[in-house]
Amino acid sequence: MSYQDKYAPYLLVPILRKKEREKIGLSDDKVIFSGKDIWHCYDLSFLDKNGKPYSGILYLEYDSDSVYLIESKSLKLYLNSFNMTRFEHIDHVKLVIEKDLQSVLNTQSIKINIVSSDQFNQQFNNNQTFYNLDNLGNINDFAYQKDKHILQRKTAQQSAKSQIFYSHLLKTNCPMTGQPDFASIYIYYKPYKYAILEDSLLYYIVSFREKQEFHELCCEEIITDLAEILQPQELVVCCKYNRRGGIDITPVRIYPKNKATSIIKNDWISYLICTREFRQ
Repeated sequence: MSYQDKYAPYLLVPILRKKEREKIGLSDDKVIFSGKDIWHCYDLSFLDKNGKPYSGILYLEYDSDSVYLIESKSLKLYLNSFNMTRFEHIDHVKLVIEKDLQSVLNTQSIKINIVSSDQFNQQFNNNQTFYNLDNLGNINDFAYQKDKHILQRKTAQQSAKSQIFYSHLLKTNCPMTGQPDFASIYIYYKPYKYAILEDSLLYYIVSFREKQEFHELCCEEIITDLAEILQPQELVVCCKYNRRGGIDITPVRIYPKNKATSIIKNDWISYLICTREFRQ
């Protein structure tokens, strides 16, 4: 599709979530999580009423239960169509984007903010809270086809505390273009009966390396597989995908659904979700 520099909402391409979930075996009754899709769009630009360009960053957030998700290239093309369009006020820009996305996603749960580059420095810098799986030694014989059976568990001690891991080795591939998508993944869980074997978790993460799937669906596969084997009290998976084409996305999924609202209020989880990875 050709570049348009005048407002063109028709450029937005919705992807039906239910159809994509069914491809990975997630029928409605198997969606055991809740969550959010969070975007940072770094190349937002438009003209004010006097014709002066504005350049800033769009923050976009909506629930994972929206009927549709947005194809990322179409979001970029849509935002590019603002480049030579005049708006009376920045609030008008927000309202236009909100209205368009509510219509395309078929949801009312959209949060939008626009900030200048000088105001935006929300980099996540609290990795010491997490255990870095990438530092595990004596790891070899990796498989590059996703397989949930790679995951192995052990019996958790009664006094077991919450477990928090991260890795910079998640790589998947765009199903539209085949291009690689790299991410840092953060995993938190509160054990019930079982704990994960750490080396198996790293093997599992690396097994996504040739997976062709939307970012959101990869995150949902991971949380579904982990919930199945661990049967935890709480579980959060946050995939901070690197910026590509001026846009990054962070899918966040939370298990169980009925505790998502309280879990997401945890200070460090909220901080993790609302900040960006160093490669974003």
